[in-house]
Formats: sequence, structure tokens, C-alpha cells
Amino acid sequence: MSRINVLNIAEKPSVADRLTEILSERSKKSFKHSKNPIFEFIRIIFVTSDAFNFSLACLLCFDAGMSEIEHNLRDLSKISKILILWLDCDREGENIAFEVINCCKKVNSRLQLQRAVFSSLTKKDIEYAIQHLQPPNERDSLAVDARRELDLRTGAVFTRFQTLLLKNKFQELSTLKYLSYGSCQFPTLGFIVERWKKREEFVPEPFWTIEVFDKQTKFTWERKRLFDKISCYVIYEMCQEKPLAKVFFVEKKPTTKSRPFPLTTVELQRRCARFLKIGSSRLMEIAEELYQQGYISYPRTETNAFPQSMNLQSLVSLQTSDPHWGQYAQNLLNGKFQIPIHGNHSDNSHPPIYPTRSGSSLQGDRKTVYEFIARHFLACCSKNAVGDKTVVKINIADEIFNLEGLMVKEYNYLEIYTYEKWTENAIPIYNQGDTFIPLQISVHEGKTEAPLLLTESQLIKLMDKHGIGTDATIAEHIQTVQKRKYAVKEGIYFTPTNLGLGLYDGYDLMGFNFTKPILRAQMESDMKLICKGSKTKDFVVQETIKLYKEAYFEAFKQKDSLVAAFSRFYNFVAVPQSSILDQTNSQVMLCPLCNDSSTFLFPKKLKSGKWMVFCQKSPLCNWTMFLKEDILSIKPLPTLCDSPECIKKQSHLVEVVFQEGSVPIYFDSPYIGCLNCDQTLKQMYTAKKWERKNHVYPKNFNSNTISVIPSHLNPNLNSNPNPNTNTNPNTNTNNFSRQQTNTSGNFQSKGIIPFNSNQNLNFKFNQNSNQNNPNLNLNLNLNQNQNQNLIRSATLNSNYIRNPNQNQNLNLNLNQNLNLNQNQNQNQNQNFQISVGQISNSNQNWNPNSNPNTNRNSNSNSNSNKNTNKNTNKNTNKNTNENKRKRKKKDPKKPKEKKSTVRKCSICRKEGHTKRTCPLRPKETEEQKNEN
Repeated sequence: MSRINVLNIAEKPSVADRLTEILSERSKKSFKHSKNPIFEFIRIIFVTSDAFNFSLACLLCFDAGMSEIEHNLRDLSKISKILILWLDCDREGENIAFEVINCCKKVNSRLQLQRAVFSSLTKKDIEYAIQHLQPPNERDSLAVDARRELDLRTGAVFTRFQTLLLKNKFQELSTLKYLSYGSCQFPTLGFIVERWKKREEFVPEPFWTIEVFDKQTKFTWERKRLFDKISCYVIYEMCQEKPLAKVFFVEKKPTTKSRPFPLTTVELQRRCARFLKIGSSRLMEIAEELYQQGYISYPRTETNAFPQSMNLQSLVSLQTSDPHWGQYAQNLLNGKFQIPIHGNHSDNSHPPIYPTRSGSSLQGDRKTVYEFIARHFLACCSKNAVGDKTVVKINIADEIFNLEGLMVKEYNYLEIYTYEKWTENAIPIYNQGDTFIPLQISVHEGKTEAPLLLTESQLIKLMDKHGIGTDATIAEHIQTVQKRKYAVKEGIYFTPTNLGLGLYDGYDLMGFNFTKPILRAQMESDMKLICKGSKTKDFVVQETIKLYKEAYFEAFKQKDSLVAAFSRFYNFVAVPQSSILDQTNSQVMLCPLCNDSSTFLFPKKLKSGKWMVFCQKSPLCNWTMFLKEDILSIKPLPTLCDSPECIKKQSHLVEVVFQEGSVPIYFDSPYIGCLNCDQTLKQMYTAKKWERKNHVYPKNFNSNTISVIPSHLNPNLNSNPNPNTNTNPNTNTNNFSRQQTNTSGNFQSKGIIPFNSNQNLNFKFNQNSNQNNPNLNLNLNLNQNQNQNLIRSATLNSNYIRNPNQNQNLNLNLNQNLNLNQNQNQNQNQNFQISVGQISNSNQNWNPNSNPNTNRNSNSNSNSNKNTNKNTNKNTNKNTNENKRKRKKKDPKKPKEKKSTVRKCSICRKEGHTKRTCPLRPKETEEQKNEN
């Protein structure tokens, strides 16, 4: 008989040795049977992809070519006729199998392909697998290819996006190699951060409950607890007045505590993390070693039901020799054996995890993990624990109190499964209808407690519930989050780091679901559909990449949100190296918006050739000076301007080179001046706070200015104060200067104004406009009298009417939020409506102090505000009502009514006196008298 060469491929050397030992009958060189092949095994070498070469563009990763894992099996394939694949029986193992097949088929197209399906490395399972070979499952392999391709492409794109954006902006991140993104690790981080945020934002709330004590037992209130102290004490007093307790319900019934389900990978990780305090990553390493050495079955399974054809009693008999639980296993064989609970999950590949041989020789953590698996398996084959539960209910002053007792009759599985407890609670005997006076009735006060941080057991449960990862990859994702320093494990609890919080908050501000389990759960669902044949690999890859491409473009637009989130936890790099011209003495002046002694403005040349002066905290600070196109270059000099105001702002002289022909010939080129005080240079730029759409500022960002042009940066603003200005510190003055009266236009300005409660609001108004080019400037000057932290939001609306004979209305709505140092919160709304008189001349200064209705103190009380609004509204609408009466047509048919010459009081409606002398008129308070 001719010899048939069979090439057997195993993924791990230990598995190959075990298979060789079983099938060759401990002879690894010579074989007597034709089916005893020469076993060879290979090692999978994972190479580093160029996806993390940060010199490539981000979008190239969506369309970059995929590299296949290949190994040199051609020599062995040439001399073989049959290829048997002894790889792990899961999707990843199936994918490796087809990589091997593709390699071997290149040199031997006639090679017969077979797949061995096994769950443990026992002789019985291996012999069964060799007699029931199956064809490889290509759909499982395609699902793995799709997942790997999507993980590589999306991970590489957003990893590069985060790394290039954040490393150069924050000092603490400059030492990191990269900031990785993963569609599984981000939802894992999201679970940790969400629980941490709930704990941080939790506010304890006091509650009260009533307790009744009798015969060393405590009855609990059926209402549980109340959050109103008075209500609880009212009920307590009722119980004290009528303390007689009557037993109206007694129930004694049998109860059971159920044994556990057969062990899956997820439950193995959860329970070992909870009971043994062993992390999931370390646990899977130990379980893999136990599997390769033949102590347990395959440790990666989603099945929680043993097949009916499986002989479980033979597996129990393997445990009778153990010195710790051998006698318990023997008792199961003697008649106490029970068929395990049949779960509802199955992956149709592997049975639940169970011990395959005695592990009395094991040591350390391997012995601990093996003992848990063995005890769990024996508990599954045992009876439920049995006991009696007693429930007693009493009535005191129509309030119900409960008492529960437990007596355990048979521990059964709890004898072997020492990780769970069922504590007895013995109570006295009570009969229905009994009455008694309790020993004590008391009120217990407590506070609600914040939720605890996530443990690894809880995290695994959440990941399994939301479909994040598989039973084989959950531990890897948890380990990756810790390895990337997004979260740390302190004891048994997970806490997010600043890096993790920054990523979570940044993408949350963008409105993405990257930290939510939705996207990854959908991807895992698509993988299952590929395995079933409902979807193709190419369709799933294209649709998912399309979704992530749209997310990337949106993320790039809102990248400032990610920077803003990180700025809460990290310090900015002093100056971006790619944004300045000269590393030494390159600052222009202090930023007027940041109001910080260490934040400067720097010049930068745009790609369009224009120059701008920006804040070093850009994009968080949006203050920018846009220079005209006539400027070819601008270079700050080390010399400070000698003006007192410029010295305070640390304003440096700058050297400006103008384009030839753009300035008069008598101008020096280069021109040296100060951007802050030089009137010539002020005409060459426009300074403003550049507003960004949907821009979110961090909590620690200081924005102490109103969003209008400051007076020292606006050459069109009249800097000379009105000599007629009222300097009284207790009044508000309003100075208006108009150069044209026949104008029209609308203006609205919104901003944040920092000032304190007893302040004076002085605003200057300068209008220089025509019908084609209206220009309006506003400057608000605020005087502080008290040192209190106060931020007010102001909205200024001004309407200009063409006809100079009509009045102009200037409406100022001022909403203030007071944050006092005494931790008192006050909310006030003040409305100012100022009626400006007629102005006939083109240039005329008008002092509003002549009108008593225009002078209002900003810290007035609510009563004065009502009177002020009432009077000013009446005066403002007076002319409007007169015009309406003039325009109203007269009805010729209607006879004229004679007006009564006798005046009536508007309060009592009687004749002979007015409302000022009416006896029913309410007396004025002191505040109203002062206001009037």
C-alpha cells in the first residue's frame, strides 16, 4: 500500500505536541497506520503595518491596500495529498485556516482540504474529530477579514487625526507615541467615564425611614423611605400615639437558590474578576495554558448548555481523586447527580467550559482558576439549595412593617460552590392575629449614596450586554484601554484618566457616538450576518467605511471641540512652532481678550499671502488682527513702545514692509511703529473676535470682554469724552454724538460684560453713516463699587428712523446673574428703555440727564423696576398713540360726544378730586419715594 502524506497544521506548538502525542501513540517519528501523519506546526508572525506611518495623509487609510499574512508552507504542500487544519474552532481560527489554504494551493492545487472540529485536547475528542472531518467554513473567515479591515482602516484614520491634532498643542502629550482609536476600546472607555461622571455629579439627598424593633428583630417600613422630614415625623408621631402592633399576615413557604448555568467565557471572566480578583486579561492567559495542557476544554465559547449526547458523569468521575472535592464528586455519582440547567445561548461550535482531567498537580494562579472551573462544573451537576422563607407583616397606626426570615434545609450545590452565600435569618414565631407593643419605634436618618465606580466584572457584563467585542476579545479591549492610559484600575475599580476624559468629552461635544456602543454593536451584528450569508463582506465594508468617512469629515470641521476638551486637563504648548516667524522676541502684545499676563499675540502669514496677528491660545481664543494685503511682512522687535498704556500691555514695536506703490512716497519702508497706539498702523488692520460656528469654550477659559471692537483698536471711535458728561458715581450717563440725522439701519450686539453689583454703566455712541455704508461703534465703560463676582449678559438693540422729526428708541435689555461670595444665588432682570429726543442739527451733543426717566440705577429692586418700566414705556409710546389718533378717519354719521368737564378720580371713580388727593390711594414706601 502506498504511503499517503497528510499535512496537519496547528496554530500553537503546545497544541501540535499534544495532537502528535495522541494520534501517533507517543511516537513522533515513525507511524504504523496510514492515517498517522507527520505533524508539522507553524508560528504566525504578525508584522507592523505602515498604517501608523504618520507621514501619510489620513484619508489614504480608507483606500490603502491590505497586507495578507503568509507563511512558507510550499515545500510541505508539494509532498502532501491531504491538508488537515487543527486550528482553534472559532472565527479567528477559521480565518487562519484559509490563509494557510491559499498559501498551500499555490503550489499544490490538488491538495485535499479537511477541517478538524474539537473542543478539548483529550484522546476521546481528538479521535472523534479525526473520524468526523469537515470542510472549512469560508463565511466565518470572511467575517474576520471584514472586521480586521474595518478596524485597521478606521483605527488608523482616527488615530492619526487625534495624534497630529493634539500632540503639538499640549505639552503633556508630546511624549506619547500616538493616541490610538479603536471602535471597541472607545465604547469600553465610555462605560468607565459615564459611571465616573455619575459619581462625580451625584448630590447626596437626605431621607428618613421608620424602624420597629421587637425581640431582637427589626421590622422594615413598607414605604422604604421618605425624602420629606416633616412627613416622616408626622407618621412617626402617629405610631407613637398608637403603638399597638397587630400581626395580620404570616406566610411560610419553601424557597430555593438556583445553581449556576454552565460556564461561558464571559461568565468565567466576570466571576473570576469578582470572586478571585483576577483580571480578565491574565485569566485568559491562564485559561489558554490550561487548555493547551489538556486540563480544561476550549476556553472561548458562548454556549451555556451541555449537549444531551455528552456523558457528563464520566467527567464527574475524573474529580473523585481530588483530595478537596473528591468525596462530593463521589456523592454525585451515588445518586445526587442532576442534569445541568439548559441555557439559551449556543455558538454551535463548542460546549461550555469544563475540566477534562484532574488538576491536583497544579500550582499558583493556574490551580486557583482550575479549582474554580472544577467547582463550577460540579455545582452545575448538583441540586438547588432548599430552604423555608417566612414573611411577617404588622400594622401600627395604619402603617405596614415587614419582617423576613430564612431557614436553610439543604445546602446542596452551596457545599461545593463556596463563592456564593445564602445566610440564614432566624426570626421568632408570630401567628396571625397576635398583638404586641414593640420595644422601640425610631426614625432613622440617612443619605443617598453615590454609585460606585465600575468593577471589571460589571464592565464585562456591560460589554457583553451591548455587544462590544466577542467572548474572545473582551479581555483584550479592557487591557488596551489600560495600556493606552485612558483608564487605570485602582484596586477593583476603574477610573478614567485625564487623557480618557479629554477624548470622551471631545467626541461628545462633536455629537458623535464613538464612545457609545451603537456603532460597534452594529458592526458585530453585521459580522454575524456575514457568517449566515445574509450580507456579503464587500457590502458591509463599503457601507461601514462610508459611515466613518462622513464622521471623519465632520470631526475635522469640529476639531476645535476636541482641543477645547483637552484644554481643561492639559497646558498648551507655549507657541506652535509652525505658526511663528521668529522664535525669539516674536510676541506683539498681550492678548486683549484673554486678559492674561502670559498670553501674547503672534504674527502669522496665511497661505493666501495675507498676514494676521493671532492669540497663542488659538483656536480657543479667537482674537485676531487681520492686516491689509498691502503689508508684505511684519516682524516684532525686542523694543517695547514707550507709551504708558503700551508698557502695561507689553506692546512691542513692529517692523512692517509695505508693498511698493501702496503707501505715499514719504513713508519709510520698512516702517517701524506700534500696533496699539500708532494711528498709521491702526488704519492697516481690522481687529475683532472671530466667531466660530458651534464653538465651545472650556470651563477655565477667561473671556473678559464684550464682543465689540475695543476703543484702543478702533480708529473711528471718538476718543474724546463729552465735556458735559455727568460724573456723579451714583448715576448712569449716556453720551450720544450724531453726525447725520437722516439715516436708517439696524444694529444688534451681544457679549459678556464682567462688572459688579453697585456699578455705573457709561456708554458712548458714535454714528458716522450714510445710506450705502452705515458704520456704528459702541463702547461700554463700567465703574465698580463692590468686589463681587458678577457676569451680566447684555443685548443692545437700536433702530434708526429716516425722518429726523420722529423720536429714536434705544432699547437696552440687561439680564444679570449674581454669584455672591456668601454663596447666595440671585436672578434679576432689568429692562432699560431710553427715549431720545428730537435732533434737528447734524452735529449736536445731547445730554440725557435732562430727562428724569433716563437715569436709572442698575441695582434697583424689583418694585422700582416695575415703576421705571411703566413710566418709560408710557412716555415712549405717547407719540405713537397720537399719530394713530390723527390717522383715524372720522365717521360723519356718528354724532359728536360732549366731553365732561368734571374730572373723576381714577382710583375711586368719584368726582371732585384726583387720584393724588384720593383717600384710597396707597401710601408710598421709602424706596418708591427715593425712586420718584
